[in-house]
Amino acid sequence: MGDRRRPGFITFVALLVMAAFMQPAVAEGTGDASMLQTDCASPPAIMAVDDLAAGMTGKAYTTLSGREISEYDVEILGVLPNAVYPLIDLILVRASGPALEAVGGIAGGFSGSPVYVDGKLIGAIAYGFFGNAFLAGITPAAAMIDIAGFPPSGAPLLNAGGTEALAMIESAVGPVGAPQALPIPVGVGGSARLIAELQAEVDARGLPLRLFPATAAGNTGGADSSSPGEVRPGEPMSAVLSEGDYSAFATGTATYCDGSTVIGFGHPLLWTGEVMMSMNEADVVTVVEDSTGFGNFRLVTLAEPAGRIDFDGNAGVRGISGQAAPSVPITSRVEFAEYGATRQGRTDAYMSDDLSFSLGFTSAIHLLTNLDFVSGTGFRPGSSAVEWTVEGTRQDGSPFSASFDNKYWNPFSITDSSIFEMTSFIDLLLFNSFEDVDVTAVDIGDAQLFTDRRTIDIKNVQVSTPSNPEPVSQFGFLEAQPGDTLTVEATLQPFGGDEFVETIELEIPGDFPGGFGSLSVRGGSSDFFFFDPFFEGFLPGDVSDFEGLLDYLESRDHNYDLVAELTLFEEGFAGEPPPGEGEPEPPPEPFIDANGPIGDDTVSVKETVEFDAVVTGNAFFDVNVFAEPPPNGNILQAELSGMNETGPGDPDGFGFAEFFIEGDTVLFDMTLENVDEPVIAAHIHAGEAGVDGPVVLNLDYEANGLSGAVFADPFFLEELLAFPESFYVNVHSEAYPDGAVRGQLMRPPPDIAGSSTLAYVSPSGLWRVEGYEPYYFGVADDVPFLGDWDGDGVKTPGLYRPADGYAYIRNSNDTGVADASFFMGMEGDIPIVGDWDGDGTDTFGVYRPAEGKVYLRNSNDTGTADVEYSFGMPGDVPFAGDFDGNGITDVGLHRTTTGLVYMRLTHTTGPADLEFFWGVGGDTVLAGDWNGDTVDTVGLVRASEGMFYLRNDNSTGIADNFWPLEVEGSRVIVG
Repeated sequence: MGDRRRPGFITFVALLVMAAFMQPAVAEGTGDASMLQTDCASPPAIMAVDDLAAGMTGKAYTTLSGREISEYDVEILGVLPNAVYPLIDLILVRASGPALEAVGGIAGGFSGSPVYVDGKLIGAIAYGFFGNAFLAGITPAAAMIDIAGFPPSGAPLLNAGGTEALAMIESAVGPVGAPQALPIPVGVGGSARLIAELQAEVDARGLPLRLFPATAAGNTGGADSSSPGEVRPGEPMSAVLSEGDYSAFATGTATYCDGSTVIGFGHPLLWTGEVMMSMNEADVVTVVEDSTGFGNFRLVTLAEPAGRIDFDGNAGVRGISGQAAPSVPITSRVEFAEYGATRQGRTDAYMSDDLSFSLGFTSAIHLLTNLDFVSGTGFRPGSSAVEWTVEGTRQDGSPFSASFDNKYWNPFSITDSSIFEMTSFIDLLLFNSFEDVDVTAVDIGDAQLFTDRRTIDIKNVQVSTPSNPEPVSQFGFLEAQPGDTLTVEATLQPFGGDEFVETIELEIPGDFPGGFGSLSVRGGSSDFFFFDPFFEGFLPGDVSDFEGLLDYLESRDHNYDLVAELTLFEEGFAGEPPPGEGEPEPPPEPFIDANGPIGDDTVSVKETVEFDAVVTGNAFFDVNVFAEPPPNGNILQAELSGMNETGPGDPDGFGFAEFFIEGDTVLFDMTLENVDEPVIAAHIHAGEAGVDGPVVLNLDYEANGLSGAVFADPFFLEELLAFPESFYVNVHSEAYPDGAVRGQLMRPPPDIAGSSTLAYVSPSGLWRVEGYEPYYFGVADDVPFLGDWDGDGVKTPGLYRPADGYAYIRNSNDTGVADASFFMGMEGDIPIVGDWDGDGTDTFGVYRPAEGKVYLRNSNDTGTADVEYSFGMPGDVPFAGDFDGNGITDVGLHRTTTGLVYMRLTHTTGPADLEFFWGVGGDTVLAGDWNGDTVDTVGLVRASEGMFYLRNDNSTGIADNFWPLEVEGSRVIVG
């Protein structure tokens, strides 16, 4: 099968060389061919390179029309040692003569033209020079003839098509030569659109290739051929990749023959060593004049088979006359019922170890050609359904078969979108890393086109568990226990149809010890299209042999599947990204849990539902599985505010409530500020935030006032402790009988040993800072900070107002106007605050996302930046903290597209000193000293869940602590 690991750049270099001299062209005029070899039983004498001298003259031979050989003159200019490849010289000549002048000089397709001096073969025209079409380079004959001595490949087993080709050869010339092996062709056929698209791709790569309609079964030569069924020196020599609905072949010139061995081209074709290709004769139609800068080239039609090509090396290609090359039949049935169009198609492909012309690529272009035919155009929007089967034999000779089907939709070109997945499917089998296999057939059993859009969109997903019975929407947080069943309710809408709900249930294993993970609900879109099959990391880790590869290929998700997949990791497991240079790869799942990236040891539960259309969209959820019921404790709290009321509430009223629950007893204590007296009642109601609900517990204000004890059903109190977010406290007054202040119940956050805590700023500018009474500062849309602006050791409020570009600071934690204000930054900047120079005073700075630059100022007044440096890339989100504990605030960045955090420990341009995974898009990353070690580490606010997570190390791993946010809808800052 050849060297399947040869670097891809070698293929492109080989294509470049081949294209320069192996595309067709025509000329007129016939000369004396007396020196040209005509009998393969009598090889010509060879002149050594050392015997050549400047000024010597000779004759070169090529075909310029049909298969009629023409000659032209050459003059030796000199020899360039080792110029072709190591130990292969290049002979430089000037060419002339009427035949050559008629076609404008050396043309593409002359490669392999034999050259004689004093009746001896010196080599073949193989190279040219841009800007002078009458200068050429000759590959020495000795180097080309050496190819004949390389070990032959084994005789192939012929299929029916190969047997017919062999019979055609033998009917013309009888049995010839010993068996040899297969080749790889270039030059393309198919639709005009395909040729144009491939030409554009070639041009984009800067390769001087000129693609032409590769016509097969044209003029078969007949009387013009000196040797029907054989390729002789000076005649066209075609290497064929495929024939049929999609034909592909490259045509050069034969140089030398010895018995059944034919040597031609004079340079590599695809440079792959042992190959398996069909060697065909060809007929030159005309010389195409090309003024684009590449040069003229011969246009040819493919004719009868003459043998096969079994070696593609540095000095040319080797063909074997009389031995047909076996092909892989690619068959298809395509249908466009709405147009009443149906077609049965066939292409015979020859094996290639080059991905640009692989069996997968050939199968895809075969299908594309037929889809374009039945649709009447190459750019049809719509839907399709395609199924295919690949058959072959394994290394031990046993047969294998692999099948798959899928559905596609594309608003631009459904024909293009229908072929890519099959390409990778076939090449993954052929180029697998487990064992050598031979593919014997590709059957595209059914491919259908439709004009309408056949899709089903995921509009909404809600999930509930026995531990979390209230449905949670996408990007939400789920709590569960081992043995729980996750009930997934997906709202789906067919294009142009009515919504409906599909329910899927996933059961967490009862023996799971507890941990974290994620739930994804998605359309089962294909997990590969184009790929490098030599990159083994593409496959899942459990694919370790060919049997596993077959199972993987046939059991993948289909585009028409609705997939619900739960992935869990045991408690305490934290997958570290692999060490290595550069940015580590993100986890394989599309969602990165706040508690750490996905690793290897997982529990996966998956269910799918099939539909008759492509399923699009996705939803993701964090999941925490507790081995025991969640540790709720027996204390609940509520932040009370008039703004939390659904109707008119006391606008400047606020307060705090705390409850201690044990058995059937509830002890409570409330404090109120600025609530209009008299208060008339206090209750606990059932209801989510923003929703009114019934009273479930009367706190008996008339008897207890704001502090006291009440009794309730212990089973109800267990529910209250388990799901406090589903209940709220409401205090009523005469002025606001429906509710003066209100707050959602929540568990208290755990104690933090460090110096940092969280403060909250409401949209109306109400600040809640631990140790101070709530106060007002600023207006809606201000960006709040806490900082020590005057160096007295106390953090006080500051804010940046995007509306006017000013910063405002206050030196006390109470309501009042700013003590100082100054202009800073420009539109689009993101403000940050810290002690940038270690002088004990916090000052402002900005991060400019459009530039990926940091601008810092060491005083709180208007002026230019004292420090500026590049860090990160556009789109990164900044935060600040003392990440190394040296008393100077550093800058960190959160890249929401990958979930990576980058930290730089000096205020200079350079790469990150620390980088790790933390958080997802939509999270707000910040930093604080959570454990008292004087080093600030990451935390994050996940507003979609109303949760805060923190980690005590600046590294990838699970969260060390988390709790619900105390004030919903407020900005969270570090104090």
